[in-house]
Amino acid sequence: MKKIIKKRLIIIIIILSILLGLFATKGYLYIRLLLGNDLTIKLTSDKENLYLLHNQSDIIKFKTQIITNPFCKTICNYKFLDISKDEIIREGNFTIKPTQSVIKGYTIKANEIGAGQELYNFNIRCKNKKTYLCHTKEEELTSNSLITLDYDLNENDKKQKEETKEELKNTINELEQLDFNTKKLNNLSETLNHFIEFEVQNINYTIKERLEKQKEYWENLEYKKINLTEINNNITRLKEKVNNLNNSLNNILTQYNNMFDDITNIKQKLEDYKKINITINNSNEINKAIENFNNATTIISKKNNLFDKLILIEQTKNKVNDIIIENGCCSANETINNITIIKIKLEEINYTISEIKLKEPETKCCFYKECNKCCDKNCSNKKELYPIIFIHGHAFNKGISASYSLDTFTGIQEKIEKEGYINAGSILTNEKQNNSLEKTNKPITFKTSYYFDIYKNTGKEIAIETKTDNIDTYSIRLKYIIDTVKYITGRNKVIIISHSMGGLVIRRYLQIFGSENVDKIILIATPNNGIEKENICNLFGSKLECDDMHKN
Repeated sequence: MKKIIKKRLIIIIIILSILLGLFATKGYLYIRLLLGNDLTIKLTSDKENLYLLHNQSDIIKFKTQIITNPFCKTICNYKFLDISKDEIIREGNFTIKPTQSVIKGYTIKANEIGAGQELYNFNIRCKNKKTYLCHTKEEELTSNSLITLDYDLNENDKKQKEETKEELKNTINELEQLDFNTKKLNNLSETLNHFIEFEVQNINYTIKERLEKQKEYWENLEYKKINLTEINNNITRLKEKVNNLNNSLNNILTQYNNMFDDITNIKQKLEDYKKINITINNSNEINKAIENFNNATTIISKKNNLFDKLILIEQTKNKVNDIIIENGCCSANETINNITIIKIKLEEINYTISEIKLKEPETKCCFYKECNKCCDKNCSNKKELYPIIFIHGHAFNKGISASYSLDTFTGIQEKIEKEGYINAGSILTNEKQNNSLEKTNKPITFKTSYYFDIYKNTGKEIAIETKTDNIDTYSIRLKYIIDTVKYITGRNKVIIISHSMGGLVIRRYLQIFGSENVDKIILIATPNNGIEKENICNLFGSKLECDDMHKN
């Protein structure tokens, strides 16, 4: 009987111990929740910048880990987006525990046309699911990673670019020469039309519009669309037409000017006849020839058919030439009219082949389907493109992960993303060893933390969490971050938005390093006059931080 009682007592003690342990664990985890230990997302990518040529591709992998209550189960939704095209490439969800990591990989292929930059974003949203031992606010936290893809022409495309460039230049030169010759002919045709009656033949064509389209293809690096065969065939046909018309018009011009010479010679001959003594018959014959000449020049001076003019002058010339002069007693007395027509003289126009320059294709940067020329060095001083850096405040509990502080500005960062800002997520170290975002023609936002120190080991930068330093140390770390953001964005100033103690950190930065690198600062709930009860601050926070914030 005693053994049974003893056995039951042991079982009761074990059960009570288990229950006590559960209650103690539950209480401990609940206190940790109250102190800020809920959920932190750690998102990393194996690459942040891709450089690909046409038809090349690469795989990028995103690794998700979480820091949370070990008894919690975390549900995450993710999206991989092409920001440039405003398209969702892949989306889904998964469940993850603190000891696990989830890796998602995607293949990114370079654009087959042009050169420029595209932006991609991997966004993940996670929240804990509440259970008996999982105390959580069930708040959804988010993290994202911005990826840049710079794409350019491969060797074949570069070769095709130069070949099509020469073809275009030759075609443009041929068209310019055709334009010049056509203009000359049109002017000649209009000039002749003032003196003689004939059908004006102006040459018109629409090749220019089609050639402009080909130039547009070239400037947009769409070399495969360029086809100059039809245009060159049309130019060849037009050149033949221009040549035929040129021969025809110059023949008319020659006939007209020869007619003027004939008229001049006839008049001169008649004037010579009037100066010599001739027979009465000759005199009557010459007077009649002069009368015919006057009638002919009157008719010719009017705008009429060249063929009729030529026949009339030829008849007049024949009549004068048929006169046989005999010496006598008299002279012709008919008055010879002045010649009212003029000889056509065309001004010589020199054709100069100017150097043909094609506008070099521009690199394109797109953001939500809106494409513009990528930024260059002139963008560095544009205020509307200055990047924004969000800086958190004092961590209430120095025992929780510093990554938790990065979530302070997530809501605002996502809100202004809808206003046209690029959400670049977080930046802690100078992992981006290049100015990959310099081309981006939109303002960019970064979340950052001064709770990470940077150490270099075997050429790599390692971020080590440290939350027990003073504001002077944090301001020096902030300088490193500001310099990094300036470098990777190619801008010469930044905008700082800070909360709580973060405002004191940026103020100290300005005191030490000056304001040259900062366009403006926005302070939110910053204790500019210090805090009074540092003991409460010291209870869970860093002593050095709290001492620095004291009003004295």
